[in-house]
Amino acid sequence: MGEQEVLDFDALLALIRKEIDEYDYSALVKDRTDLVGVPLAEDVVVAGLARFRGALVEPYWIDVDRRDTIADLESETPVVERCAVVTDERDGYLLAYQPHEFLLVYRTGDRYVSIGVRGDAVGCYLAM
Repeated sequence: MGEQEVLDFDALLALIRKEIDEYDYSALVKDRTDLVGVPLAEDVVVAGLARFRGALVEPYWIDVDRRDTIADLESETPVVERCAVVTDERDGYLLAYQPHEFLLVYRTGDRYVSIGVRGDAVGCYLAM
């Protein structure tokens, strides 16, 4: 049995809620000299976190075609990854979890495709 089949969805949602609750955007941008662009206004981040909390769904499994890199895009047969959807409210975009990382996924017809955004839950969600 793979790691996916034994994933505790309740624990996953608890982890995400904790990450949302503890997210400290101001600490991420304070005194940084390596940032490109202008940091988001605090109210924009707070609104995004509230939207994220409201977008959480009971996780469910999907198969995702990995299309993150040029090599992935050029491949005739995509690598298929089994992922658990954790948000689904953004006009075709979903936040999914593949054990040990979150990723953004786009629904296109009856297929799900990764779009090269992977990392922590809050960072991926706010990238939408």
